Amino acid sequence: MFDEILHRTPQPDFETFASVLTGKQQAKKVHLVELGIDPELMRIIYEQHWQKAWKQDTQSLVLQKIEFYYRMGYDTLRFANAFVNLPQFLADRAQDTAPLSHGVRTWVKEDDGLIHNWDEFKAIPWDQIQVDRACFQLYAQNLPQGMKMMISYPFFEIVMQNWLGYQGLCLGLIQNPDLVAAVFEAWGNKVAEFYQTWIADPQVGGIFHSDDLGYKTATIISPKHLRKYVLPWFKKYADLAHQHGKVFFLHSCGNLGLVLPDLVQEIRIDALHSFQDQVMPVVEFKKRYPQVGALGGVDMDKLSRLAPEKLKEYLQQIVSECQRIGQFALGSGNSVTNYVPLENYLTMVQAAHDWSNL
Repeated sequence: MFDEILHRTPQPDFETFASVLTGKQQAKKVHLVELGIDPELMRIIYEQHWQKAWKQDTQSLVLQKIEFYYRMGYDTLRFANAFVNLPQFLADRAQDTAPLSHGVRTWVKEDDGLIHNWDEFKAIPWDQIQVDRACFQLYAQNLPQGMKMMISYPFFEIVMQNWLGYQGLCLGLIQNPDLVAAVFEAWGNKVAEFYQTWIADPQVGGIFHSDDLGYKTATIISPKHLRKYVLPWFKKYADLAHQHGKVFFLHSCGNLGLVLPDLVQEIRIDALHSFQDQVMPVVEFKKRYPQVGALGGVDMDKLSRLAPEKLKEYLQQIVSECQRIGQFALGSGNSVTNYVPLENYLTMVQAAHDWSNL
């Protein structure tokens, strides 16, 4: 049923992909994009459709990921291998009940973090936390011609979830704002160091920064605090990409309505990723911000639960509207997780192929 997309002759073209997303070129096809694809789903296609053995060593996982993105028709993939000498962050664990389970799922322990006071902040060996250079060349040397990497690592999420904890961040914003500012400054510089290390490499197409800023109804912390502690760092990362003639994409879940003007006008994001129909469907975003690229857009609930025929109708609506407006690439609203049915994932990829061949 999906033989044509599973056994195509790929022709990745990152430069055209980036030109389409930034409005410099009209799309001649529907480009695909993903923040991430769970290895369990990649493995099924690798073994059952391509009849190739799936290996679990580090080098093989990188090479298999590159081959998967290439053969499925993507122009880019995300590189996020970031730091060594990070302390052990707190976490909870639970059984992964997804159909393609990877056994145990790790959950961020958002109510608590590693830093509660100045002594704990000063005890962190910040200078020893260094960019991990282990895998970059393995990616760079094995990318097919035409493909490029997008580099990515969280800033706000790591401060909120790991260094301070959500509860600690919220209390600290009122009770100890100087400590909060110091943590944001320390980690912001580390993320900047990661981006500065790789942004000039010719195999890097830009930055795909990943930081969830909101819930369904509002931002996680107030827009006032985001503008003080978070968005200036986004601006630095975006400026770095643009100074090197490269693109800056932002992945951020949640209701960003009150800070979208900041993201578009001040930070100058080239494209936004992560769309939920209950918050702002991708078609609505494209109508409101036609000058900004839209990445993905397929609501995760629908991608996970709709029957393939209903999903196909939904996909056709998204593709027809967003391609008409322009600056769009199709993909999941978040990432292709191990609870997304394989047939639904392939139906989404098929929708891009079908439109491109009309």
